[in-house]
Amino acid sequence: FQAEDGIRDLVRSRGLGDVYKRQILRINLNEMVERRASSQGKELTDQEIDDIAVVLRRKIDWEPIFNQIDEYL
Repeated sequence: FQAEDGIRDLVRSRGLGDVYKRQILRINLNEMVERRASSQGKELTDQEIDDIAVVLRRKIDWEPIFNQIDEYL
């Protein structure tokens, strides 16, 4: 299953908590792309930031990240 935000669901969802975590990660990833570009003297449009972040989200293995988050909850 491919979510609209580009994050692949590799395992069955455990509920709204996963949706919340994905939303937080989406926002933070966009911010990281923007900050990295800025540190290199590049100004990107919001659309360019979104496009880069979508590609990155598709490449990231999210399950280990979610497992680590769950350990703290």
